[in-house]
Amino acid sequence: MSRFKKSIFSNKRFLSLLSGQGVSYFGDSIASVALPILILTVTGSGFLMGLVGALEVAPLFIVGLPAGVWVDRRNLAVE
Repeated sequence: MSRFKKSIFSNKRFLSLLSGQGVSYFGDSIASVALPILILTVTGSGFLMGLVGALEVAPLFIVGLPAGVWVDRRNLAVE
């Protein structure tokens, strides 16, 4: 039973996964800021900068909204 009382942070594989996800999230955040600024610098167009920003979040709406409806309509009665 004492085996299950260990902290999850003592697991090296979990820490490796957690740190990898942190680095990946940091890189995604930098890219989501840098790409519109790059588009503005290269083209000088605020419209294209806004378009790139909108296209970054478009997949979240296209997939996320129908997925939310689907999950809400499922019957998840727990007995």
